[in-house]
Amino acid sequence: MIIPASVSDEPKAKERLKEMMLYVAGLCMNDSTFGATKLSKILYFADTLSYARHGEPITGAKYKSMPNGPVPISLLDLKDEMVHSDEMAVRRERVMNYERHRYLPLREANLDNFSGREIAIINEVKRLLIGYTATQVSDLSHGIAWRVYKGADFIPMEAVFLSDEGITEADAGRAQELISQHGWYDV
Repeated sequence: MIIPASVSDEPKAKERLKEMMLYVAGLCMNDSTFGATKLSKILYFADTLSYARHGEPITGAKYKSMPNGPVPISLLDLKDEMVHSDEMAVRRERVMNYERHRYLPLREANLDNFSGREIAIINEVKRLLIGYTATQVSDLSHGIAWRVYKGADFIPMEAVFLSDEGITEADAGRAQELISQHGWYDV
């Protein structure tokens, strides 16, 4: 599989992911529904929203299709590294019949390498998901990209343009207009 230029596992991508994890964990300190699942979905939705709007993700991290939705491939390794270096703590909380892992920043995120536009997208995604439970954000992430790339090495950022919606009459009509306008024909 060819890795698109927009996604990498370079040290720069890992550093950006690390700082974004700290930033999001700090933003969500007062969100009673925040835990590991919600963190990974905020990261995913912010990266894919940035890619859809501007042609590049915020972190450059690779995401894998996991049972609860897309997760940055390096998330667990980075979390362990950050816990060992006293940059982040993980508090385990009993929530009904499961254990939530709440990520707690132990230092401020360094946002020097993020643009205002990137920070605005992260804040927008956080605002949209506030109050959603882990199950709800997980369900939101179970779109066609997650289903199509289940079992693959990673989900390419370009998958954000896949749609779960079928072709509408308006889509078919527009296709016919373009066929006529450009002299295309059905082979």
